Amino acid sequence: MGGAFIGLADDWTAIYWNPGGLAKLHQTGLGFATEVVRIRTHDSNGLANPTAPLTSADIARGDAFFQLGGEPTRFNGTDSSFLAPLPSFGFYTSWHGFTFAGGSYTPLGFAFEVTDASQPGFDVSFKSRGSIINHNFSVARQVAPWISIGAGVNLVQAHLARFANKTAPGYAFGSSAEGSALDVQGLFGILIEMGSHWRLGGVYRTGQDLAVKGNAFVGDSRLPAESSDFVQHVRNPTTYGVGLAFLPTRAMTLCADWQRSEWNASRLDIRFDHPGALLQNQDMDLGWSSTNRYRCGVEWRATDRWSLRGGYFRDPRAVSFETQALTELIDVDLSYFTAGLSYARERWRASIGSFYAQGREDVAGQTLERGAMSYLVEMEFYFGA
Repeated sequence: MGGAFIGLADDWTAIYWNPGGLAKLHQTGLGFATEVVRIRTHDSNGLANPTAPLTSADIARGDAFFQLGGEPTRFNGTDSSFLAPLPSFGFYTSWHGFTFAGGSYTPLGFAFEVTDASQPGFDVSFKSRGSIINHNFSVARQVAPWISIGAGVNLVQAHLARFANKTAPGYAFGSSAEGSALDVQGLFGILIEMGSHWRLGGVYRTGQDLAVKGNAFVGDSRLPAESSDFVQHVRNPTTYGVGLAFLPTRAMTLCADWQRSEWNASRLDIRFDHPGALLQNQDMDLGWSSTNRYRCGVEWRATDRWSLRGGYFRDPRAVSFETQALTELIDVDLSYFTAGLSYARERWRASIGSFYAQGREDVAGQTLERGAMSYLVEMEFYFGA
């Protein structure tokens, strides 16, 4: 339904969308889902190979290579892609007027690589991977005939890594950085029933600066190697939103959401235990912008067993144009189109879904593109009353 679910939140995924909706689930249920996402990115500028020392702009873009003179300023690798499975599961149960719920879900997962061996004497590769997994526990209660509230806590587990290698005439270069973080996030939700046809929901998720701790290494056969433990603070933004659901008939549901993500607090903040000429401490504003995401969707229950869904949402660019690169992030305005199908029985429901997104931006002779497609399979089981 285009992700427009804050005002409805009527299944196990309410642990993410709006924990206030859990109070309407007066039974016990289990849900499992796997989404496989394919992302494609393109940067017409290719992999940068700037002259040392690196500038602040080079560092903000995450440029992984450098030269001491006499080399190409860029390599020809312009495209990257990856395929990532994003599994999730959840449960809920009612007890003495409360609904208790929990589960684990993966809001972020990626692993991409950019390579180029087209220029004589040079062979370069850049790899990056990362994931965020949220482990949730939530509780909800109906506090009035028309108001339900819920709250939850996420144990946020993050892992990030990047690797770069360059073989050039006369020398070899390699670098790596890998680290993990564990933090806590709070979320709060409310669901208001305005008569028999309207529902209004709201959700708030706290942000945090994930303290990614790990080790970094840089080796250049012409220079002394450097290695150090580090701590990098990666911003997981505060988000909040409201959603409206309209149920004009028993067979039709219309939803619309607005959500804001406070990306403007993002910074590049990294501290090395043993800084050096190449492993330098950094603390700079990346110039990211907070975003407003608008989503809408529809569900049509063709029969008591079959349901069809569709939706649309716009995901605007948060990353500043100046910091975009294949070695950091390619982020352009994206339009998402979604579709889904469900088949339900008395004690279970099976669903499939998909989304397609595409975006392009041309600025100062540089072309940035990003595309995405996903496939989702979900099962939900019900027990009790």
